[in-house]
Amino acid sequence: MSHSGGPLDLEAFRQQIALEVRAELRREWEQAHQQKRQALLSLTRSAQHLHTTDAFRRMTEVASKTLNVARVGIWFYDEARTGIRCEDLFDATHSTHASGAVVMRTDFPQYFSALEENRALVAHDARTDPTTRELADAYLDPLGITSMLDAPILIDGTVVGVVCNEHIGPQRNWGTEDISFAGSVADLVAFVIEQRDLRDTQIALRESEERYALAARGANDGLWDYNLRTGDVFYSSRFREMMGLSGENSESGTIDAWLARVHIDDRLRLERDLASVRSGESAQLMNEHRVMAADGTYLWVLARAASAAAGDGPPYRIAGSVSDITVRKAYEDQLLRDAFHDALTGLPNRALFLDRVGRVLERAKRHKDSHCAVLAVDADRFKVINESLGSHVGDRMLVALARVLSKQVGEGDTVARLGGDEFGILLEDVRSTADAIAAAERIFAALGEPLRESGHEVFAAVSIGIALASDHTDPEVLLRNADTAMYRAKSRGRDRYELFDAAMINASKQTLHLYTELRHAINRRQFILHYQPIVSLDTGTITGLEALVRWRHPQRGMVPPGEFISIAEETGLIHALGAFVLEEACAHAKWLESRFPSLRLDMSINLSPRQLARSELVGEVQRALHQTGLRGGALHLEITESTLMENIHSAKDRLRQLRGLGVGLLMDDFGTGYSSLSALHTFPIDTLKIDQSFVGRLEDEEKYAAAIVEAIVTVARRLGIRVIAEGIETARQLSAVREHGCHLAQGFFFSRPAPLDEVTALLERAPSW
Repeated sequence: MSHSGGPLDLEAFRQQIALEVRAELRREWEQAHQQKRQALLSLTRSAQHLHTTDAFRRMTEVASKTLNVARVGIWFYDEARTGIRCEDLFDATHSTHASGAVVMRTDFPQYFSALEENRALVAHDARTDPTTRELADAYLDPLGITSMLDAPILIDGTVVGVVCNEHIGPQRNWGTEDISFAGSVADLVAFVIEQRDLRDTQIALRESEERYALAARGANDGLWDYNLRTGDVFYSSRFREMMGLSGENSESGTIDAWLARVHIDDRLRLERDLASVRSGESAQLMNEHRVMAADGTYLWVLARAASAAAGDGPPYRIAGSVSDITVRKAYEDQLLRDAFHDALTGLPNRALFLDRVGRVLERAKRHKDSHCAVLAVDADRFKVINESLGSHVGDRMLVALARVLSKQVGEGDTVARLGGDEFGILLEDVRSTADAIAAAERIFAALGEPLRESGHEVFAAVSIGIALASDHTDPEVLLRNADTAMYRAKSRGRDRYELFDAAMINASKQTLHLYTELRHAINRRQFILHYQPIVSLDTGTITGLEALVRWRHPQRGMVPPGEFISIAEETGLIHALGAFVLEEACAHAKWLESRFPSLRLDMSINLSPRQLARSELVGEVQRALHQTGLRGGALHLEITESTLMENIHSAKDRLRQLRGLGVGLLMDDFGTGYSSLSALHTFPIDTLKIDQSFVGRLEDEEKYAAAIVEAIVTVARRLGIRVIAEGIETARQLSAVREHGCHLAQGFFFSRPAPLDEVTALLERAPSW
């Protein structure tokens, strides 16, 4: 498997550009994903130390910033559960906090019912969502709230309140990460309430000087009373049970009996804290440590105590309690693990992976004979698995792929899931490039066997980028280099590896530069439409136009679509660009209709795969027709054959909705994809375009091309579908497509694509062919 080759052809370079921009967007998504985890970790750590009011204020502010919402509120039920009262509401627009507002159950019964039955209330459109629409008149509309994400606050399985995340502005589609983050914040609110109750009890304990007052706290805590004059320690039965001392007869003991059960890593810190209270330096004790239980396992406990002294003399007594906090510590550990591990595969995530890469690079600086390499591994065509078998099968396949990768590396190496279907591998003991290549080859060999999951058998293929560390490489740069090489492997055919080289950096910079320029071009409306006539072969006159977008670059001049459409498609900029083309073409079509009232010109616009996949497309077309006053029948939308077949189920529904607007639908490049003539009746298509590759062969009298064109025209006529022959460049080609019965034609023979004024002049001349 080679990692080198000659110069890339133009198509491969375009694919590489699109893939590399997609990688940059993925890294931006990962940064946002990590921001949520870091915010949650920060809130978890601060929740234990802040006053309840301060903790709530910090939570609402951090949640507002992290989720980018205008308002975040924390609400609690009243004692009779007749309604909820706002404890803290942060308004990001004015950077203010408020409290005291009340919402009654009788006013909004459906909302309260949903609140107590769901783990999260997710309302993308809060005005129409069944759980929130009753709030519209009294609550949503006056505040301009369009979307809501509410997470109930649970304590011991009971809903005690809710954290409300309220979005103002265009409708917000909440993602899985948003919902997970909101639920975690609600859990932290519950944790703060429990901690508040615990602190209130603790204050009462510190004020007590006798062990009987301590006993009032409840039987679940172990009680202890240390007589500093005699050295004797009273241990309650619960204390002895937790410490594994229950087998001894007397409740009296020594402090050493306790210390002997403390984990070796925690013992010195507990001894120091006890010494500080004994000396009078500190009046209180607060210490978390591990102790060995009777079964040999370790429990996490919290020891709290207050000292008693006679006047200004030294303490003579320390009395306190020990609480089992094992569950709480496990929760904290889980939060820490979640912050640095992937929930699906259990592998380290991007943050932990980069941390380990950084440690290895630091070690390499100290030991010159220590080298490492990073492999970026991305599944090829994973989208096909998700769309054909379902995302649940896709998830299990990712888990299986993670197992395969983990088995192909050494014990000290790291395999991480970086996001989506991309994995990272850190090879710590690499002596040469050959070692890294050998690891890649092992992965390819292991994937020679199919992955089996849920009754399905799938052969997985991956693209791998390899980057070796240098003396001046930091973790982010090293991973970025591996990513760059991986996307080069994808652009060169997938299922292969590529080694990073410095030349790839310049290509990446050019890609990002072009992407940035394209974004500015859309904002500054640097685009113009050219139109190519479509001619009726019955009358020889122009009956339609195809709109083709051009980029008027301030330095490069007119840029053809082949240089920027693929990037726009991959990065999502195609939606803004497509909206411009739709509005501009409809406006021009209406103007031409008024200028030439005797003509009935059809306006054809090309749709990209991502545009067709958007549920908002039908609404956008409807608005464009309404705003320009153009009749639906004058607009024709062109979709390539491959786009229809790759999105066959969603495409059918979307096309039927468009047909409902009266819009014409055209299948472009027919004959070059993998559909069949028999599949035509499944789509509401009224026009076919025969690809110019067949038209060019007609001039050479190729029997194969003639047979295909004849078959297409025959079936299309029987189905009532018009046929356009595109790419007509000579009179002989025009004659040939006429003979085969095509209805319409377009190509350079009639006119090259031209701006509106030139097309207007052409229509005024009323040419005929």
